[in-house]
Amino acid sequence: MNDVLAKKTIEDHKYLLELVENRCAIAFYSVSNRNQALYEALREYYGISNEVISPDDVNKAMEVNPMNHEEMSELDQVFIAMITKYDFMSVVMYPDLRNRREFIHDSWLIA
Repeated sequence: MNDVLAKKTIEDHKYLLELVENRCAIAFYSVSNRNQALYEALREYYGISNEVISPDDVNKAMEVNPMNHEEMSELDQVFIAMITKYDFMSVVMYPDLRNRREFIHDSWLIA
């Protein structure tokens, strides 16, 4: 899946992004299928850059989220933190097994 198709897929299926469980499933699917374009499109939807992640990036992503920050559930906050914290290669490649394990744990927490 290339970048353009991934962005179009996210745009066409915005209704799926209403539930945090669906967002998490998309992120988990993209990682398990090594689909970096879909993972990056999901991050881009939340305004998350590919630069070094800081707590400010998490706050920025929460502000960009269509939901009001005060109305965000704990699961929404876990998802935003998860999708902000883990870059694609850290959860796909073997050298950084710790991040992969934590990503899967956070995904199951949401599920």
